[in-house]
Amino acid sequence: MPVWIPDSEESHRCYCSVVTTLLVVWCLHYAHGGYLAWRRDFWCRQTKEVVSNKQLPPATMWEKNRKAILDAAAIHKRTFAFCRSLLLFKKTSAPRLKRRLSYSPAGNIEEQASMLDMDHVYMTFFDFFWCWMFIRPCTILLAMTGTITFFVRDFIDKIMRRGSKERLDLAKVVASLVLESGLAIHYSCTTDEYEAAFFYEDFPFVDQNGDPHCADLFAVYIDLKTKTMTKASIDGQSLSPSQAMTLCVWILVGPLHVKLHSYANWAVNTNSLVKDKHSFYHRNSITTVFYNYMGFAGFCSLVPFFAKFGFVHKNWDKHANGGALMYCFRKGIESGVCQHPHINELVPHSRSVAFVVRARGIFFSEFEKHKDLLPGADCEALFIGTVLHSLDHSNLTEIVDPIWLDREDPRYGVMASLAAIVRSGFTSDLPWISFHKKFKGSGHPFYEAVYQKCSKIDKAHADNMDSCIIK
Repeated sequence: MPVWIPDSEESHRCYCSVVTTLLVVWCLHYAHGGYLAWRRDFWCRQTKEVVSNKQLPPATMWEKNRKAILDAAAIHKRTFAFCRSLLLFKKTSAPRLKRRLSYSPAGNIEEQASMLDMDHVYMTFFDFFWCWMFIRPCTILLAMTGTITFFVRDFIDKIMRRGSKERLDLAKVVASLVLESGLAIHYSCTTDEYEAAFFYEDFPFVDQNGDPHCADLFAVYIDLKTKTMTKASIDGQSLSPSQAMTLCVWILVGPLHVKLHSYANWAVNTNSLVKDKHSFYHRNSITTVFYNYMGFAGFCSLVPFFAKFGFVHKNWDKHANGGALMYCFRKGIESGVCQHPHINELVPHSRSVAFVVRARGIFFSEFEKHKDLLPGADCEALFIGTVLHSLDHSNLTEIVDPIWLDREDPRYGVMASLAAIVRSGFTSDLPWISFHKKFKGSGHPFYEAVYQKCSKIDKAHADNMDSCIIK
């Protein structure tokens, strides 16, 4: 009996038909997943009071923060009893602070939010679905390519015995991390020997067993002349430069960074009525809300998956839905931000601080001129969620290579394993984004005006400024 063999053209059509059908089924399944996610996580937000409709929560008073730091240091007297920086810090007084400029609607103290919140803003299903289709795939692509590249590079580095980390001066890396990132707000004082002290009180971290804890005080000391870390400690225990680097990166991808995301919620307006007149601002708003949603509970729920397949230390699977990471996120958000009136002292020693101090004045001035184009936005929150957030990402990406993080460290290897994944797959610009997301070239009067002036201060930093949270 003869066997029928289809000709090549018919075989090609059959193959294309099967592939097309599979793609359609996958797209429908992916779209249905988006609807289920919106229904589960956003439907209920319609009936809840929106925290970010109130005014921004106040920053912790400098005197209160100083007392908390001194109290934490007193618990570990053996380490801090003769610390010159701490003795100087005791005598330091805050300069007279002016009330921060605020171009948000005025109100009484009862209308002020009690604390920050990263993931609470409502968005319609159609806005959510647009983000689900055009942003989430790019995020997944970056995570996959970044993570795979990291493990391939790490494998090659070990096989070739390059020892790239051993040849580094990690003390200088730590200094760069502290001076050129949001960690600079924890600056306390500088001694006569140009040793700057940075104190992080009530510091959330995860131990080697995968359990979350809160340290009393994390301290880093930087020689401003050589821009080198001189020493560091956590609860009185000395840290090597490698360990200090791990903790600094941990802060920047965890408890400190979520504050920036949370502030951005006070700079968005997802109301559909805004879309017609202010489409660029509306798109920035829904992008920010969606990314905050993915970066909070969404990312925490991925941690057990990373642990199961060996991307991070197995002890990250100890708590359901990334409970240990969620604890650190919540502690960071709940603690808010402390006043940092002395940060201007770092201007001669930090390129980023110098840029931010000057850019902030430009930003506020231009916001006053164009605030009608940004209805409902708080100027401070918009500055934090765009300029500061963007710089923290770009500076971390530039300063730290993920293969430098010691995932075998007996004290902080668990944290290093997750920090390496975040640095490799979640800090760079997203690939294949189909819409404009930078100040530069936006065509928007406000963003363009800010960029033009900031680029004269530092073009590289200005080029990195995103108009929304999108990484």
